[in-house]
Amino acid sequence: MHKVVLKISNFQIALCSEAAGLVDNVREMFKNYTVDDEHFDAVLQVDITDMRQYVREEALPFPGFSKDTIHTNYIYAGAYDPTSKKAKLLTNTSNAYPFTEEYLMVLTSYVCLDFGKVLFHCAALCNDQNELFLFYGPSGIGKSTTARNFSKDLHLISDDLVILEPAGDGRLKVYKTPFTRDKSNDKENEQTYILKGLYRIHQGAEVQKEEMGKTEAVLSFLGNIWALHKHPHLLRRYLALGKDIVEGVPTYNLHLKKQTRFEEILK
Repeated sequence: MHKVVLKISNFQIALCSEAAGLVDNVREMFKNYTVDDEHFDAVLQVDITDMRQYVREEALPFPGFSKDTIHTNYIYAGAYDPTSKKAKLLTNTSNAYPFTEEYLMVLTSYVCLDFGKVLFHCAALCNDQNELFLFYGPSGIGKSTTARNFSKDLHLISDDLVILEPAGDGRLKVYKTPFTRDKSNDKENEQTYILKGLYRIHQGAEVQKEEMGKTEAVLSFLGNIWALHKHPHLLRRYLALGKDIVEGVPTYNLHLKKQTRFEEILK
């Protein structure tokens, strides 16, 4: 069995597989996050198989795993046991690497919850005063475009996935992740910011901004947590984290037109 250990935020995930090429590929692509350490907080075993044999979800070979932890699209299938911190992924040869990375995101989201953090899908930017602005919404809504448009006034932290950890008094610890389009950037340690605003992006003809009520703000935030687990016990923990993060911070529905400048949304 071949193995690579990844350090993401302040926890470590081991990936194991009989497929040496897959492990080598993960080690190379995630080289800024690999560590030479036998300690890990969760382990993912990846098995290469012919997924066509699992026509029905109930036929998936996941003994000991709860059904509500199984993710499948009939090209790959993964399951996670939150008690043992073990995960298993089945995928085929041609899709082994992309689906391994995709399921690593799911597993990272689950492990984040154990450490009081969330894996959040957003464009995260800050100013010179260490003030943080998070822009989020469904894929394709324009987070990366927004990040580019605002880059003259703000510093880009990430335009994809970041890990957020409440630090009290409206402050957030923000961790970069390896789940980015550009994997050439060096890993950075976490930074603590003052969260100034959360903005759910909508496309529009004019710039408009409406502040959400707190219930809408929390639900909107939860809706953009990556691979949010729907088990009732875990949902209560997500809800507590969401409330902690948005408490005292304005959250807006933000309608943007093309080439919107950052100064326009501060009005």
